[in-house]
Amino acid sequence: MLKKLRIQNFKIWEDTGEIDLAPITLFFGTNSSGKSSIGQFLLMLKQTVESSSREVFYLGNRNSAVQLGSYGEMVFQHDLKKMIKFEYQWLPYKPLGFTEPVPPHKKFSGNALAFQAKVGARPLRHLTTWVDLFKYQLIKDEKIQLSLGLKLSSGARSVYEVESSGFDLKELFRGIGPESMGEPKHFCSFPNEVFLAHRNIRYFATEFEYLH
Repeated sequence: MLKKLRIQNFKIWEDTGEIDLAPITLFFGTNSSGKSSIGQFLLMLKQTVESSSREVFYLGNRNSAVQLGSYGEMVFQHDLKKMIKFEYQWLPYKPLGFTEPVPPHKKFSGNALAFQAKVGARPLRHLTTWVDLFKYQLIKDEKIQLSLGLKLSSGARSVYEVESSGFDLKELFRGIGPESMGEPKHFCSFPNEVFLAHRNIRYFATEFEYLH
């Protein structure tokens, strides 16, 4: 169940601010005040995760739940220099427990998960969306126990670095550095090169993506 949501630079919303959500949440407002945009955004994320495409955002076709056209059509004020940023927190159906698969086999537990991402666009031969960063967090009683994500290296295009806190990355194969990392699949998935570079990431990453 979604517990908190915040969206920036999407359609009419420059910033929704943090929205607290409940099992039943109603949005009230005048016409064109942005109520439907929140639902469209969540549906876009859902259809992206379910899509076989590798697009950062799957914006849809005539058979999709939502059709959003292009990045330029959905970004706030149609400003391609702006990045769409979003974060949310959700409660899994049961408490979570993780054990690091390699020594020292550190244990983690939590009762909530959080996710945040920043996505932008760049004009190449055609307008291409790209992930600036994404991050998963395991939370217990409002405190972050573990985080794992991917971030675009400063000043470099298509060069990503893994970021983590709460545990140390364990190298698997030497020579797989940031310059060898592939680009993320969708807005939330680690490229396979991450699993080749670090032997203790696959378990956490696949669990987070599955629970997402």
